[in-house]
Amino acid sequence: ILISTSFIRFMMALLGFLAGGTLFSTHYPERAWPHTFDLCCSSHTLWHCGYLVGLYQAHAMLAVHYTGGVPWEELFVELWQRLNVGEL
Repeated sequence: ILISTSFIRFMMALLGFLAGGTLFSTHYPERAWPHTFDLCCSSHTLWHCGYLVGLYQAHAMLAVHYTGGVPWEELFVELWQRLNVGEL
């Protein structure tokens, strides 16, 4: 079975949105460990992280669909390679 890159990115976007929304609606970390996650890693923070993952994957899916690639990912790979070589 061949699965397209766009479909994988769509599923990752959906997973990010659903995971973030589920964590926020259930208030999971705060409910399991009261007063531990009040400032850092609260359900609201995790919701934002899930939303950003979903948003990034949705935009990447559209970029792959309409242009055939994700131009900013190529830029990140090039920057990462330059950092590892020590050019930057």
